[in-house]
Amino acid sequence: MRTRMREIPAPPANLRAIIRRGANLRGSIRRAAVLGAAVLVLLPTASPTAGAKDVDLVPVAPGVHAALQAADDRFNDSNSVVIEGANGVLVVDAQASTAYVESLIARIRTLTDKPVRTLVYTHWHLDHTQNAGLYTDTFGDSIEVIGHVTLAEDIRARAIPQLRAEADELEGAIAAGKVRLGRGVARDGSLLDAAGKAKLAAQIEAANITLAEKRAPHFVAPTRTVTEQLELHDGERTIRLLHVRAHTRGDLVVFLPAEKILVTGDVLDDLPFGGHGYPREWIAALSSLERLDFDTIVPGHGQIRHGKEHLRRVRDFFTAIVEQVDAAVREKKSLADTQAAIDWTSWRTVLAGDDARAQRNFDEFAPAAVERAWLEARAELPD
Repeated sequence: MRTRMREIPAPPANLRAIIRRGANLRGSIRRAAVLGAAVLVLLPTASPTAGAKDVDLVPVAPGVHAALQAADDRFNDSNSVVIEGANGVLVVDAQASTAYVESLIARIRTLTDKPVRTLVYTHWHLDHTQNAGLYTDTFGDSIEVIGHVTLAEDIRARAIPQLRAEADELEGAIAAGKVRLGRGVARDGSLLDAAGKAKLAAQIEAANITLAEKRAPHFVAPTRTVTEQLELHDGERTIRLLHVRAHTRGDLVVFLPAEKILVTGDVLDDLPFGGHGYPREWIAALSSLERLDFDTIVPGHGQIRHGKEHLRRVRDFFTAIVEQVDAAVREKKSLADTQAAIDWTSWRTVLAGDDARAQRNFDEFAPAAVERAWLEARAELPD
């Protein structure tokens, strides 16, 4: 019987330290967008686009569509991929936004009258797993839910406690925002004008939607697990699921060999987030993926890409980090000194270009990769 993970255990003792140290830095990017300056220092992870969503499906190949987040939202929630077979539909990943998943389900129903029969998790992070239950609620418990063999444990031990901690912080931030709204003051003590009050009130309302989602997640445990690889067939459609250890310990990538499409989850995004990653193994994983015969990449976050140039850039980025960190560890530098010694300027340009939002995200994500590489070099990296 499928297990719904609605019981939320107490967070591990060090969970908040993990979060603040950078284990979920995607959340910090959302802070400024939701409650504004009035509660900026308190807000953890509310979505700036809580509420109605209009999901567009971008054709990638016959019967294969990508559901891409809007550019401004691409670092807040994940993409999905919809793959139609002869007998049913396979969906890759279930977002943190309830509205997004509901909209995507509605769009799938306009695309085909075939039911969703399979849901694949690329990894355990909240923006890829939180609303899987909306698919089983809609299409029935006969849906096959597939994840890496570590996925169920990671949802129980990592995702659910992290979500509870985020909800607690968000609830406190909303309360602080309401106090300031009642007083009509910004965080710096200046008076809010009518427009400022209206904006803050709207942001608090959006944050309340996100809080409700965090208090009532729709996690679903996998009904089928993958250790190294799994090949699925639906009519003439062949779908290969491949395990790599890179962004997390349990990453799955989805490869469509006939269509030459690689769905990477967060192993290969617009910007790599290394907060739970394994930099040295990430380099090896990207090299192994490069050997696959693909023309198109659909990442967990960001735009569709063609060719292998971006893969090589990201691999070179991690290679540069590892080489610099190894040198620092040989010199017995502390983590802080190692972070300070690395010059990010060239890599920020290579990976983020002149996109100010991407540059800010790069500055948030890169230190986490360095920390993981530093711990890895010292043989202190936790699983």
